[in-house]
Amino acid sequence: MNALGPGHINTAIGKTAGLSQEENDAYFERTALDTPLGRNGEADDIAAAALYLASDESAFVTGIELLVDGGYAQM
Repeated sequence: MNALGPGHINTAIGKTAGLSQEENDAYFERTALDTPLGRNGEADDIAAAALYLASDESAFVTGIELLVDGGYAQM
């Protein structure tokens, strides 16, 4: 079994997590600065990783957690 490990992703639901707009903007700015690639992820980043795992390209890939987090977990 394979799994996706998303990092901080810009989504509408993530931006309504009980914070004020100002707090939310500050949170997403801070997480972007804390991510080695210098940005938060987008839904398309997760979709591309899922598409890879669902494709024939990954036919011999098993038992992985594919981190889609811009390098955040490796810090």
